[in-house]
Amino acid sequence: MLRLVVPIVGAVVIGVPVVLLNLSVLGKQAEVETLITGETAVPTVLAEVGQELNKAIRNVSEEQKIKETFNKEEHNFSRLILIDQWFDIADVLKEGEPAPDESLHLLYATARAPQLLMRECPLMLETLARSCVTANADVAELSDGGFAVSGAMSYIPAEDLGEISLKGRVTKYEQELRIPEKGATRIEPADLEQAKRDVYESALAACDRIREKHGNCVIERIFVSYRSFSPTAPAQFHARIKMVWVGPEGLDQRSAKVDLAGVTQFAAVASTGGGILGGFSLSQIFGGDKSEKKKGPVILRGGGAYKNKSGRSGGRWLTPRKR
Repeated sequence: MLRLVVPIVGAVVIGVPVVLLNLSVLGKQAEVETLITGETAVPTVLAEVGQELNKAIRNVSEEQKIKETFNKEEHNFSRLILIDQWFDIADVLKEGEPAPDESLHLLYATARAPQLLMRECPLMLETLARSCVTANADVAELSDGGFAVSGAMSYIPAEDLGEISLKGRVTKYEQELRIPEKGATRIEPADLEQAKRDVYESALAACDRIREKHGNCVIERIFVSYRSFSPTAPAQFHARIKMVWVGPEGLDQRSAKVDLAGVTQFAAVASTGGGILGGFSLSQIFGGDKSEKKKGPVILRGGGAYKNKSGRSGGRWLTPRKR
């Protein structure tokens, strides 16, 4: 009897996933063929079953993404504040620490970039976050000896995100806000902190307005770029904010959008799209060549440069800072 049961169980365990996979493929084939030619060679019953299976898979995936984005208990890659900035080796040295040999500059910059990015956390904690960590830091050396870092900060929202319902078919809708609306803005070094604060507060105000109409909203992405050619030169500053909310599937995107006029708390100084700078390149005006020279290794999730609570390197996250 046992000899008979084992093959049957094995056939079921292996066969069911294969059948589901084939149905999924047939459903996708039917969708593509119908889209291109208006008809399909896949039998109607198999096509309908396969398409329903694919819809169920997409719904599960979408629901998981929604849960991650609105999860206020832990960090994940669904909510990120992306930082793009230039810096010098002196920016990552401790007070009084001598500069390393030039051949080690890229190594130092790469290893300490996560800590450099953590300096962004206090402002985030004052405005929109209750916890903030460096999730990723990618460093590239510039041809003049400086460095560019593209970093990702994961954050846990401090504000109430509103109510979301996953009953029935729901989906994520998104809306963007750009600061300034076009191009970039010249920001003096002394005003940089306030400029970033204005961006975060504008994001909060925009999400509040979306929440008033749709019942929920979370800031999914904020991209902030500030590039200065020297510590005393103005930074070229711009930001993009992406907010998402959850609603019933099939809503018209255009009518669902919220009027965000007046939510921006940011006062632009001068656009670099023309006007004051005209047709000159920034390198012509400020001097230096900021083209990328070569990329260093990527520090992902804290990497080995810093240790987690257990004292082991390579932990999933750097130790969060909470308020």
